[in-house]
Amino acid sequence: MPMTVMNNSSAMMALGELNKNNKALSKSLKKVASGMKINSAMDDASGYAISERMRVQIRSLDQDIQNTQNGSSMLKVAEGAAASTVEILKTLKEKALNAANDTNTEVDRATIQKEIDEQIDQVDDNALVTFNGKYLLDGREQPKPATTEAMIVNALNSEWLENSMNLIYDTDGLSFNEDGTSVKDITVFFDHDPKDKDGKPMNALAWVTSTWKNSTGKTYKLELHVNMDYYQNLDEENVNGYDSVQRQTNLDRVIAHEMTHALMSANITKFGSLPQAVIEGSAEITHGIDDQRAGTMKGLTPGTLESELTGTASGTQKTYAAGYMALRYMIKNGTGTGTDVMKRFMKILDRQGASGLDGAVSFATNGRFKSWNSMSESLVNDLTKAGGAVTEDFLEKYCDIVLPNKDTGAASGHDAGTTNMELDDDEIVPEGGSTRYWISPYSDTTIINGLTVHWPK
Repeated sequence: MPMTVMNNSSAMMALGELNKNNKALSKSLKKVASGMKINSAMDDASGYAISERMRVQIRSLDQDIQNTQNGSSMLKVAEGAAASTVEILKTLKEKALNAANDTNTEVDRATIQKEIDEQIDQVDDNALVTFNGKYLLDGREQPKPATTEAMIVNALNSEWLENSMNLIYDTDGLSFNEDGTSVKDITVFFDHDPKDKDGKPMNALAWVTSTWKNSTGKTYKLELHVNMDYYQNLDEENVNGYDSVQRQTNLDRVIAHEMTHALMSANITKFGSLPQAVIEGSAEITHGIDDQRAGTMKGLTPGTLESELTGTASGTQKTYAAGYMALRYMIKNGTGTGTDVMKRFMKILDRQGASGLDGAVSFATNGRFKSWNSMSESLVNDLTKAGGAVTEDFLEKYCDIVLPNKDTGAASGHDAGTTNMELDDDEIVPEGGSTRYWISPYSDTTIINGLTVHWPK
């Protein structure tokens, strides 16, 4: 019968040693292939735990480096767009100066304008530059303000105050940077259900309060109040401050009106003693009222006009309309553009204070009228001779107030001869194209055009 070998101790020992050697070889090859001494817990349990922690840290640092490189690339893209925009702005200034050269013909200027239009289009393209689908320069990451008050603060901080003061400076030549300015601070307040001194609801959209010393007549305190009863429902996409519920005057125009009071008060000694028609008329002519008070102007009679200008002003819309008509009448009888005449008028008031009103009228009209009363009486007489009714023909003939048209009638606009452009309700106070560019103040105060603005707390 056949013989069967059940055990071969030598062969089994040899196989065992071979398996050990294969494992050792595999382990050594793994170290060689990976370049790491410890590849698993069987190599060194405690060392493996330490190495795994280090590997996690290394991978995290590698990702940090990658994130930094991505961020650097994004910033380079944004830097390129910003640098391009800066170069375009330099070019726009260069082209504007070139166009002002009288050696150019209208055809040359039209060509320059085409180039400027292309450059502006490029600025818009730069604002839409993206990185991995993310807009970089259009302000979309600016969080929306939580309240309407916060939205107004952002608007005042970013555009409304600066643009209003620029408009007033271009119109009247007044600023907070003058040496003789008595106050350079203003505090902003938001009023809900405000009452007047008699306890009646106030119908003013906004107002500036001025506090001055009786001994010197100089203002030392200014406050800007906004009546939130009229501006609680501002359109978040409207840069002019339009309330879709109340449908009152755009808030940016109201701010321009009130800041005219603030600048006059800060620069004109005994500002409060000026006739009410001068105070309100000067503010109205900053932004124009053809589109708002046409009916009020047409309703004035010679007697009412005279009492509003030289007698006791009512302080109503009639006072505003009468003062505006008188100043447009002064511009009509002066020399130069609307802003030329207003700057001469304000220059004397700035130097001599309220007592220089008559001299201001004389200087503004090159001596045609010797005083505010004589100019006012001339306007009343012209109205009487014209039949006693304030018609559109009368306003255009005697005041250059054209009704109806797009221009608001501001001294800086088309009807006053300052520009060829008709400036309407949305254009008279210029803003950027979107509320997304508005930013909140970085502190409790902001300095804007020499004025320190204290924000509500």
